[in-house]
Amino acid sequence: NFPVSSPSLTLYTKKGCTLCDVVVADLREFRDTGKFDFELRAVDITDEGSEGVYWKKYKYDIPVVHINGGYWFKHRTPEAAVVEEP
Repeated sequence: NFPVSSPSLTLYTKKGCTLCDVVVADLREFRDTGKFDFELRAVDITDEGSEGVYWKKYKYDIPVVHINGGYWFKHRTPEAAVVEEP
């Protein structure tokens, strides 16, 4: 149920987040299947420019992914997003 235009995904992450690396690989694999295209933007929750807002909100939950500005998932890519239907 994604819009016709390419959705915008935001990944809340930080340096050294190995789960974040896995999520990025999963999302790229999903995109490569041709199911849907998307733009992926990473936001470092430790960036001082955000005045600690993202750090306070997500420090125990990364990776967190939003789609078109709304929450989609955290920690691991939903299996339904990366598994082919039979």
